[in-house]
Amino acid sequence: MDAPVDKLPLGELLKARGVIGDEQIAFALHEHTVSGEKFGSILTSTGLVTEYDLALGLADQANIPYHDLDQLAIDTNLLRRVNRNLCLSQKFLPVLRDENQILIATSSIDFASMTQTVTRHTGKVDAR
Repeated sequence: MDAPVDKLPLGELLKARGVIGDEQIAFALHEHTVSGEKFGSILTSTGLVTEYDLALGLADQANIPYHDLDQLAIDTNLLRRVNRNLCLSQKFLPVLRDENQILIATSSIDFASMTQTVTRHTGKVDAR
């Protein structure tokens, strides 16, 4: 790849990873133009890519870490300490904590805002 990952369009990033080709990109772009549906949603709803491949691609594009929640032991005590309605409205899930940090799962890429929200409501110094 010549361009940094975060500068590549999603289709090109998925192509570089060997997930889709030019024909699939052209199809999804056409559908996006016609319907206004999100490019990634078109790719998954038509079966061109898996949700997993899309999530990895979006995480790479945004330069954020991706964690498979099926592979993590979620801290249930932490879940009890964070307001359920806050998690639902802000679309995040507290997963793990250590002394000064909380690992959250979210589909949001606005980390500055998410970090402030989690820190304000949990008292932890840093959300990651």
